[in-house]
Amino acid sequence: MKLKSRKLLALICCTSLMLSAVSIPAYAQESDNILTPDELVADFSSVYNNDPNIIMEDVNGNDITLTFVEETKNWYENKEYEKVYDFFVDNVYRMTENDSPLTRSGIDLSKTVTEKVTIFCEWTGEMDPEYDLVMNRDNDGYVSYYVRCTITYNPNTYVITSIGTPLRVTGLTMVGEWADNLTPAIGDENYTKGPLGGVSTYVRYWVEIVAWYNIAGANLSMLTYDVPNYSTITIEAG
Repeated sequence: MKLKSRKLLALICCTSLMLSAVSIPAYAQESDNILTPDELVADFSSVYNNDPNIIMEDVNGNDITLTFVEETKNWYENKEYEKVYDFFVDNVYRMTENDSPLTRSGIDLSKTVTEKVTIFCEWTGEMDPEYDLVMNRDNDGYVSYYVRCTITYNPNTYVITSIGTPLRVTGLTMVGEWADNLTPAIGDENYTKGPLGGVSTYVRYWVEIVAWYNIAGANLSMLTYDVPNYSTITIEAG
């Protein structure tokens, strides 16, 4: 790093230490697409009304919609949305919402998939500045988040006619153990879409994971991670 950059970094760090409460810099904050637990749970209202077009599955592909309703309905009715949200994150791998053919006869139907992505974050070993306390520790870990995407398709041929913009609709959840004082966050994110014209397609969603090391209440240091490729979500018509 150039001397000028090091002086700038030192100034930033000194300034941060003077603050009584320091928040993560803006570029590492969650994007506007993130739903609060209350907003996400609000999308589940049809589930509690026994909408047959909404299906929740676990990581093995088992339909757990009824289990979800039975376990969370009282929380939902009592507006304990954080509990509903936590149960969703812990148990639901994929939620599928189909537009009912009974109400959309004769025009393209839509299908929305909300899928959980879990990735392993392997630290690159880079940190600025380098703190021996952190450099000598195991800083790898898993995180998860949910991505949502909607397709439309012809109800007669099942040919996919459009793919909506995929959105990451939850923040990061730490999975398992992370080193003390480390907080993972989003540094950057992007996506690509698969082709149209078939009965299935995909979206690929990519995130850059960074982690902040907390020193005396100030998030001073950024660790960067290698995340392998894009997370691919397959969506089939019907």
